[in-house]
Amino acid sequence: MYFLIIALSPLSSAAFYYYFKIIPFSVYIVSFTAMIIVLQYHKNKKIRIGLALLVFSTSIAIFLNDQKIDALISVILNGVIISYFYYFLLDFVYRKRAINFYFIALVVYELSILLKMFTLLTNIQMGVPFYHLTSLFEILICIYFIFFNVENSPQFKFHEI
Repeated sequence: MYFLIIALSPLSSAAFYYYFKIIPFSVYIVSFTAMIIVLQYHKNKKIRIGLALLVFSTSIAIFLNDQKIDALISVILNGVIISYFYYFLLDFVYRKRAINFYFIALVVYELSILLKMFTLLTNIQMGVPFYHLTSLFEILICIYFIFFNVENSPQFKFHEI
C-alpha cells in the first residue's frame, strides 16, 4: 500500500490542482498521512491516531491552501514516516541480528524526499534543479525496490564472537 500511495500521489496532486486549484502540497499532506496510517497498520494495527491526523491535516491543508504551510506540514509528516522506517530497521536488527538493506533504502528514499521538500521550502532558485536531481536518485532507488523486498533484500548478519 505504501508504494501504491507513492505512485498515485503525483497524478492525484496534478488532477486536484487542475480541477479544484488545490496546491500539490495539500495532496501530498493527505498522501503522507495515508502512508503513516499504512505504517501504523503494519506496526501494530492501531490506526486511530493516523486517522485523526488524516482528518486534522487534510482540514488544515484544504482550508488554508497555502504552499509554505503545506510544505512545512509535509516535511513534518515525512519526518514521522522516516522515524517509522528507523523503528522497523532497528526492530529487524534486534530480532534477526542483521541489517536489512531494504529498510536502509527506504530511509534513504524518504530522506531524499524530505531534503527535496526542505530545499523547495527554503531556497527556490536551488530547489528546482535539486528537485530534478533527487527525482532521478529516487527513480534509481525505486529500481532497487522492483527487485528486492523485505524477504529477499541483501542483509548484513552480525556474528557472535
